[in-house]
Amino acid sequence: LPTSIPGVFSDLKSRSQPPEELHLGVSFRNGEPVMMLLLERLPATISLALCAIFVALLIAIPLGTIAGLREGGAVDSIVRVISQFGVSIPDFWMGMMLISIFALGFGWPSSGYTPLTEDPIGWAQHMVLPAITAGVVSAAILTRFIRTAVIDVSHATFVRTATSKGLKYWTVLTKHIGRNALIPVLTISGIQLATLLGGVIVVEVVFAYPGLGRLIYDAVAARDYPLLQGAILLIAFIFLTINLLVDVLYAIIDPRIRIS
Repeated sequence: LPTSIPGVFSDLKSRSQPPEELHLGVSFRNGEPVMMLLLERLPATISLALCAIFVALLIAIPLGTIAGLREGGAVDSIVRVISQFGVSIPDFWMGMMLISIFALGFGWPSSGYTPLTEDPIGWAQHMVLPAITAGVVSAAILTRFIRTAVIDVSHATFVRTATSKGLKYWTVLTKHIGRNALIPVLTISGIQLATLLGGVIVVEVVFAYPGLGRLIYDAVAARDYPLLQGAILLIAFIFLTINLLVDVLYAIIDPRIRIS
């Protein structure tokens, strides 16, 4: 019997039995199953998203922490200016600048993708420029949230108590400030990761990167509605999954959430 959304489920014998195969239709452009096209592009997007979020955290954690601990000082002002500049940078401009400097000047790869399992060195070479491009904007956003979280926790009573008891500065920073500042940071990190996993369209187009973002761009240009519909459904599933994982991590990081 057909479902209310034709073409989504195939081999459905009755409404009381689960579907044997998830079927998202056939692409108008190349006549291949949508699910197969999405699964082909997903590994490249996962690689780019994980590398980009790693770059973002590598930049944001030290900058945001230092700015939060030096609230109102010269370092804080410099970090805020840098983060504001990073948020304002267009992805396509950042990508083209990196291509002009490193690809044209030093011969770094500026397009394509090599799977990690086939050639780890080639994978790393093709991942550097798009990961930096996608990670810079995320780093700027994360820096602002980390700074705010560190400032809020630093003014808490338990931090002043721990300091007055004579605990070492590093102990107060890691066990009291750092851990309690993770909750809001984890939220925005999950959102950024889900956004990257959904495909960074501009970055993937600039670097001719064969991920979900480039697939969505091509589907829109070709008016390939089944492919576009399947990609949107996959992105929604990714967002729901990441949000679920973030909620689970909340309870691991903060026992108060687990008890409540």
